[in-house]
Amino acid sequence: MGRKPLINIHETDYRNGVNAGARPPAYNMLLSGNMIPVKERVVRAVLQKRNVPILIISLDKKSTYMSAVGRTPDYSFGSKRGYDLFSSMSIREACDFLQNAVHEKQNGDDQSVQIIRYLNFIEKLNGYLKLNLPTIRDINNHFYQPDVIGNALTEMYQTGKISPKEFEQLNVSLIRGVKGQLIIDDILVSVDYNLHFEESSEDSPGISVNDLKNGQIAYFDLSVKNNSYTERQKRDNVLYSVKNYTEPFVLLLNVGAADYHLVSEFISTMTAKASCQFVVIMNDVFAQVSDYDSFRIKFSLNLLGQHTGKSCTKMSECFHEVYQQETHYASTVNRRMFSESFIDILFDRNHTDTTTSVPVKRRIIEEEEIIDLTGNSFILMDNTGVTNYFSIYSI
Repeated sequence: MGRKPLINIHETDYRNGVNAGARPPAYNMLLSGNMIPVKERVVRAVLQKRNVPILIISLDKKSTYMSAVGRTPDYSFGSKRGYDLFSSMSIREACDFLQNAVHEKQNGDDQSVQIIRYLNFIEKLNGYLKLNLPTIRDINNHFYQPDVIGNALTEMYQTGKISPKEFEQLNVSLIRGVKGQLIIDDILVSVDYNLHFEESSEDSPGISVNDLKNGQIAYFDLSVKNNSYTERQKRDNVLYSVKNYTEPFVLLLNVGAADYHLVSEFISTMTAKASCQFVVIMNDVFAQVSDYDSFRIKFSLNLLGQHTGKSCTKMSECFHEVYQQETHYASTVNRRMFSESFIDILFDRNHTDTTTSVPVKRRIIEEEEIIDLTGNSFILMDNTGVTNYFSIYSI
């Protein structure tokens, strides 16, 4: 029915066994169903990784298995160390983010153009002044006061660093793009407040994903409370930075019972990201995701526990069908009057028994077997090959 186990849940490594000394490939994993002990074991296995940074994001605070995280994180979102979204962005990357931000607020192309004009102007100015301002926050802090740019232009002109024509061109550029500075400042203030960056200090500076070292754990509690605008922005900003992180890392996303559509695009992006080993935990993928079959095969491995009701039926349909021989019995009784002798009736010989063997199509895993799975049991499906192999496990 199955093949050699692909994972050993008893081991700290939740990837497939390989020859000693060889480095196993990283598998993306999807967990779903009523199997809290299994989910907790996988969470603990993720926390024990040491060769890459570990990111844990939870959308459901009621998920009891997430208690395995405990006090292990080196950084917890919302603590005294705020999250710095912009420290790892180049100016161009920040410009892209800012443009997306104004479009999401339906402020159109006008503000987007103002941002581009202002940053183009600052880039020219930095070239003249030879300033080292690598991030959008550095630029905003340096040129925050309105007279800083004007004074810099005047000094450059008076010292002969720029010609009268260049002085005039830069002043025109400043006039056309100065609104961009106000827009950028507004967005930075909003983002920093939502990500608690204003709570950071010199002793506890803001942290970003790029600051994490191998073996360090960052925990983001993004649990859905009232699904307000600020809550959505907070979640989307954190997910944006994770999507753009390019170094190898492990990501555990606990969806729990939350709305899958809050992170559907994020999950699609991360399953295709080669540098990330991605683990997603859901309460019931068959109830939460309409296109569940296309969704689950995005993951190398599916760990599916007990599901009930319609979800149980949908889970069973994920397994292939086989023909099984069923034996059917039939008995034909001759009921015509005087057709059988008294002796035949007495010895139960007044009927004809027939036995036939009939091929019947059935799922290799039927609903009854799924319902009977305990909290310590799950079915592991391997989506890496042409055929979906599976094994049944109990821990």
